[in-house]
Amino acid sequence: GEPRPAPIRGGSSENPPKKTEPTWEPITTVIKDTPPEENGPGQGRHPEDIEASTTPVMKIWENGQVDVLEKPNVTARITGTLPPGARVTHFKDVGSFYQIEYGGLKGFVYKDFCKILK
Repeated sequence: GEPRPAPIRGGSSENPPKKTEPTWEPITTVIKDTPPEENGPGQGRHPEDIEASTTPVMKIWENGQVDVLEKPNVTARITGTLPPGARVTHFKDVGSFYQIEYGGLKGFVYKDFCKILK
């Protein structure tokens, strides 16, 4: 008759052991696999193209969507919107506006909502 070991209190259901493994690995994987958000419809983009390119990129205002107008006129019909922080690579200076092409969207955006990144 040897004494039986006392039952362990608090099994796996009450207090699971705290894990000490680092938790950042899955997060980096998620970031790597998530495509950049600025890729709108038809924006096929390769990292090599960006590095090799010397053309300036236009960045859209980050605090909200920016209207794309049919003509370079504030009262013109809105044909679409650009997402906040969108990067536009096809644009032309037209007075107070830029004529842009973003994915399948073409039109004019007011210069105050754009910033040229060299």
